Amino acid sequence: MKKWAVIVCVLVTIGGFIAQSFDSFEGTTLAEEVSISSTYAKPSLRVITRSLFHKEYAAENRSIENDLEAVSLLLTDCQLIIKNFDTFFLPDNEAITSFLRGANPERTAWISPDHSSVNREGELLDRNGIPILFHRESSSRIQIRSAGKDRVMWTSDDVVYPDRKTLSEAN
Repeated sequence: MKKWAVIVCVLVTIGGFIAQSFDSFEGTTLAEEVSISSTYAKPSLRVITRSLFHKEYAAENRSIENDLEAVSLLLTDCQLIIKNFDTFFLPDNEAITSFLRGANPERTAWISPDHSSVNREGELLDRNGIPILFHRESSSRIQIRSAGKDRVMWTSDDVVYPDRKTLSEAN
């Protein structure tokens, strides 16, 4: 009996070390609990703090294509956590950004509430300060469009993700 007790203790200790290593990344947690004061008693918001989006979105050493890819990965991560993502009515940038900032059933924010790339209207901006366009192509795929350097949507310099090349490589 003592042998089993020792084995259980060792396994619990090892499991604790493994869980701790999955819960942290370079010494910080992947998500942090943030208390949001409101008139309603809601659980605190869980903000994903360690992601490609938070580290590199609109960074000087990155491109608009990289930014849109980071947003696409963010949406994919969101769809993995929120299984019925396709059932939510998210018609525009403001609604999608709000959902990604924690207005969802899981109270998980993939974009922190104070992110500098969100304007006062709650829209996610591209690196040129123009709201990006989200176009839901299917229940699981959303096309993302940036106005490009001319800052005018639907011109030849617009950047779209996924583009035709990316889609053909995926198939």
